Amino acid sequence: LCLGVHLGFKFFRCDRENREWEQKLDEKENKIQELRISKNRLEARVVELEQLLVIERGNAQSMNDALEREVEHRLQTEKQLLVLKQRFHDSKEDSPMSSSCSSHLRLDQSTHIDAKTVELQKEVAALKESDSVQRLRAQKAVQQLKDVENELRDLRAKNDILEKKYKNFDANLKTVKDNSEKERKERIKAEREREEAISNSERRFTELQNLKAENGELRQSVAKLRKELEELNEIKEGSIESEFGSLHKTKHSLEMKCAEQEEELNELTDRMKQLEQTVTRLEMAAERSRTERLRDLEAKDNEIDELRSQYQRRIRAFEEQVADLQDTNSSLVKQNRMLEGRTRDIDNYSVSFEASSTHYKRDLRKALALLRDTQRVLARERETSLSQSMICQLQEQLMDAEAAKLSAIRGRHSLESELAEVRAQLEAALTAKNSAEDRALVLFKEKSSALALVEEQDEQVRSLLKKYKAAVQQSAVDSIKIADQFEQMADMEKDKEKLREQLNDVSSALEYHQQHSVEKHKLLLAEQRIRDLEAKLELEISQKLRLEALMVKANDEVESLKDQIQELNSLRENDLNINRKIRRDTITLQEQLEDLRKREMDLAHKCKQVAVEHEKMEMEKQTLMRDLQCAEKRIDDLRKALSKDISDREDGSDDEDLFSIQNGSLTGMSRL
Repeated sequence: LCLGVHLGFKFFRCDRENREWEQKLDEKENKIQELRISKNRLEARVVELEQLLVIERGNAQSMNDALEREVEHRLQTEKQLLVLKQRFHDSKEDSPMSSSCSSHLRLDQSTHIDAKTVELQKEVAALKESDSVQRLRAQKAVQQLKDVENELRDLRAKNDILEKKYKNFDANLKTVKDNSEKERKERIKAEREREEAISNSERRFTELQNLKAENGELRQSVAKLRKELEELNEIKEGSIESEFGSLHKTKHSLEMKCAEQEEELNELTDRMKQLEQTVTRLEMAAERSRTERLRDLEAKDNEIDELRSQYQRRIRAFEEQVADLQDTNSSLVKQNRMLEGRTRDIDNYSVSFEASSTHYKRDLRKALALLRDTQRVLARERETSLSQSMICQLQEQLMDAEAAKLSAIRGRHSLESELAEVRAQLEAALTAKNSAEDRALVLFKEKSSALALVEEQDEQVRSLLKKYKAAVQQSAVDSIKIADQFEQMADMEKDKEKLREQLNDVSSALEYHQQHSVEKHKLLLAEQRIRDLEAKLELEISQKLRLEALMVKANDEVESLKDQIQELNSLRENDLNINRKIRRDTITLQEQLEDLRKREMDLAHKCKQVAVEHEKMEMEKQTLMRDLQCAEKRIDDLRKALSKDISDREDGSDDEDLFSIQNGSLTGMSRL
């Protein structure tokens, strides 16, 4: 009863463990489905990021085109200024006649210049406002770049930590492999023991056949004894007949017991055959399960390779996107610097215009006196051909000045439109950058969650290994119990042989009694011996039944343990596949880190080249500023020379002279 209760408790425990394992398998399948869903989401996000990167590249190209246009327009304006300065110098070096003619042009140019100065001041104010806004945006972009650098540092630290963890993981994998090899050796030993048990069962089967032959011989001897007893019954009298009747009863009981033993032997042979069939079936099932496991492992390895290749491609695409974002950020910073330099140039230009406006007023006053003289000279020399040619030249110069004014106005409008486009592109780039940063944070969070899942799975693997070891120990204990039961069976067979010997002794004694006279005390002794033998046979039969029940229970336990071992092997293989995936992921991450380092070196080299180019541009800018200062000094010297020759007059007379000059010019134009 104790053994039955113990075995029932073991079966209940095994059922409970099987249910727990099934629940764990369901949980793992759910986790795998969740990971697949997250993978699909990441793929969709990668596609969105690629689209955003394409849009940002187009915006960057448009920004570069706009900047090139601004540079070309600036060069054109500088060339026009140089041409005007050269004309101004040429006009001063001409004769007083040409100076009087050029005074008309100066008046017209002064009016145009005043209008231009007002427009330029407005443009300068608008540009200052735009520069302040762009500086704020540039500062924000710099802060965002710093944040990105900090995130990259954090990522590098996390990668270092992961590398350390994976090193420890390799050591754990080695220990797991060693344990698996030990378990394989133990399995081989168990298979050998099973083969030995099968050979022992075959030997016992042969022994049972021999026992059957011996039983047949015993039957023949019993038949002979019956015949002899019948003869003795005819010869002897009533007392002897009663004794022989008792002997017949004992013989009949012994024959019945022998028949029962033969039936039991037949049942044992049938059970042995059934056990052999079950063993062969189990071997075939084990081979099939091995082949199926190998196929599943190959399919899983192929799936893992495909997933690795996909994730490697995605990671490379993400790295390229990060590099493109860094390039766009650097280009935006350069553009901000260029715009700041332009604003500074415009400020200096506005200051120079304000200073030159005072000089132009003085030049106007000085030119009024020259205009009076030129009016008198023109009144005398209108009929000459020289005056006509001069007037034609002046008209051409006026037309050129008007065309230059129109081109300057158009350039200003184009610059304003381009600045608006640049601002819109900057805002779009900043929004795209913010969205990309948010997505990067989401990806980092998902990565951390995946690492946590991996750690949980590692803990589950360890617990499974512990349970597997406990199951192996239990199987070893069960094998020891089975060996003890086999030993008990051998002892029972020895007892059986002893009983056979006792039966032979009894049969020989009966023969002796048949030949000689029989005494009562000997018959009583024989009856007692027969009773003792019957009691021993009953005890042996009960022990045999118990042993058979124990054998059945032990076989059931062995089958349940085999099923548990198969489940544990499948779980262990799954865990090994997961570990292989993690190793491959670590290798890909290391390769990606190396690629990132190489890209960082390339970016540093590019930054150095850009810094050298920036220094060259600053040197060129300084040379241009020096040239402008020299030109301004020359203009001031010429103005001072003119101021010495002309006397200052009041503003009212100047206005009258201007009115008279305009009337004279109108009459001259009508004559022409």
